[in-house]
Amino acid sequence: MVVEYDRQKTRAEFMQTFVRDPAEVFVIQHGDSLPDVTGVNEDSYESLRGFPELAELLASCYYPEAKVGNFDVLRRNPAQ
Repeated sequence: MVVEYDRQKTRAEFMQTFVRDPAEVFVIQHGDSLPDVTGVNEDSYESLRGFPELAELLASCYYPEAKVGNFDVLRRNPAQ
């Protein structure tokens, strides 16, 4: 069963919250695709390309701190 949702509204709400209260650390997983659950074949890393507002924020405000297994760990820049 796939549930439809308002992606644009959900993303806008997420970005408002994230900008207002940014995380110190942001983790992106590779290889976590669950097409039977999500309805898409992309993993979290691949789906980030389809969310340019978040990708741009991460690129400008975070730096790669570590790669742990299938996870990229990004840390907020000290000046942010």
